[in-house]
Amino acid sequence: MLYIFKNSCLKKQKKYTKVQKETIRQFGISQLRQTADGRQPLFCHAWDGADNLDWGNKEQKSKFSDALQEAYSALMTMDLQLEVPAAVEHLRHYVFVNDRKATCEEFERMLSTYKSLVKHRAEHWRAKYQDPSEIRLQEADLKLLESNKGFWGSRQQWACAEVISRLLSHLTQFKDLHPVFAILLYPLGGIAGYGNMSLVTGDMHTAVSVHAIVHDAFGYVDWAHNVGPSYNYLAVNSVFTANDSCMSCQSAGIAQARRVLKHMGLLGDEGRSKRELEMVARRKALSSLDRESDYPEGSLPTVEEIKADYASRRNITSFNYYGQFLTQLMLNVHMKMWRSHPVHAV
Repeated sequence: MLYIFKNSCLKKQKKYTKVQKETIRQFGISQLRQTADGRQPLFCHAWDGADNLDWGNKEQKSKFSDALQEAYSALMTMDLQLEVPAAVEHLRHYVFVNDRKATCEEFERMLSTYKSLVKHRAEHWRAKYQDPSEIRLQEADLKLLESNKGFWGSRQQWACAEVISRLLSHLTQFKDLHPVFAILLYPLGGIAGYGNMSLVTGDMHTAVSVHAIVHDAFGYVDWAHNVGPSYNYLAVNSVFTANDSCMSCQSAGIAQARRVLKHMGLLGDEGRSKRELEMVARRKALSSLDRESDYPEGSLPTVEEIKADYASRRNITSFNYYGQFLTQLMLNVHMKMWRSHPVHAV
């Protein structure tokens, strides 16, 4: 009974009772905590905004990002009832369950869950939007632009996928969605800005990033599957924005994310140093246990690469921080001017 009551309180409404507001707020904070504490796989990389060599953003890619893009391209062009393409089957090498690679049977069940969710999303949109052109616009909003292809396989993307998976498991009958397939459902989830436009960049130790990840996940499951409290995941009072507006819960979400990160010792450079030690220990453990062969060749960073990545993110001056912010604003302008197309193929 408690579970049913809990879920009924997590349903989006125009106005909430005090009990509903507090239930939503506590549930939202729990998602922030789990996101802040989450440990993305070693094969994920940090993301620093749209690729543009002119503005100092070199191409960001990895073995995992290539595998995701190839699988996504195959899924977008295949009949979901037909035989699974090799590009999709290759993803199993990045799917782990309880610290072991998923079996073929487990992977097939996960893929089946993904297919069911794609069907569920399409049915919801057909019921909500009568005009086929409007449905096509919704589908277009799911896709990453070519200039953002470096977001594939990033820690932010994986973290958002984990939240989506948790929310769907809690709020629906879909219990077997692995983060890899949640990424394929909503590839641009976790970008701190509107759609493909990144307002700011940051790693998993900045409040804006952690909030954006949770905010996007709540927004997606409402928009695409009609469940949850939507973007206002802390049930903040507002006379200016509706609960399903992407502008809702922004300042409150960032402030709460900062409190969560600080309380857990994961905010800023303190958190980066802590997470660096954990990642280095995980990487060394794989080597000592001779488990590197469980992963695709070349997909894991070296200990030196992990240390160099975190070293580059510490001790950033305010001047450099605002320089990065201005760079992102200019990249957003250029992204619109480039007339980039959604990524359908690699």
